[in-house]
Amino acid sequence: MTHAFLRALAFTLDFEGGDKFTDHPSDHGGKTKWGITESTLDAHIAHGECLPPIENLTLLTAMGIYWTDYWLAAGCDEIEDRNIAAKCFDQCVNLGASAAGKLLQRAVNKVVNAHLVEDGVVGPVTIAATNHANPDALISALMQAQADRYLTIVDHDQTQAVFLRGWLRRSKYNPARMVV
Repeated sequence: MTHAFLRALAFTLDFEGGDKFTDHPSDHGGKTKWGITESTLDAHIAHGECLPPIENLTLLTAMGIYWTDYWLAAGCDEIEDRNIAAKCFDQCVNLGASAAGKLLQRAVNKVVNAHLVEDGVVGPVTIAATNHANPDALISALMQAQADRYLTIVDHDQTQAVFLRGWLRRSKYNPARMVV
């Protein structure tokens, strides 16, 4: 695990409730601890990993899941600017890999007119265009795309309005302001 990952994880855990076990009735993610959902944990168990029930999830175990399922899976290790990587990681955790990939591609297209296909697959072409973009402009575009995504979610499902205020606060948070 890299320093950039640990920094991004600290940024994300600020929004994920830490070690509190939650089971909010409107949260489509269901039971959660350290920001890891029970379904994510169950997928690891189904692949033969010996893990505790969600209520007993440790930070160390959550870190391993974040590293493989989100950081590496979203290509964050290949993004040169650590603030962009942290923002992409956070979006991946909160919105899912495909949705976060689409937000990144949309933001990169806006900033550098890269003509990326917005398919949610963060491959070598998306990574190269991301690394070519002006980091400050790309962070701004990512924050706007994230806020727009949250508003769309609530437009389509009013039960999610309970989370909107926190989501919009999360979308406006710039990891460049974080000291780690």
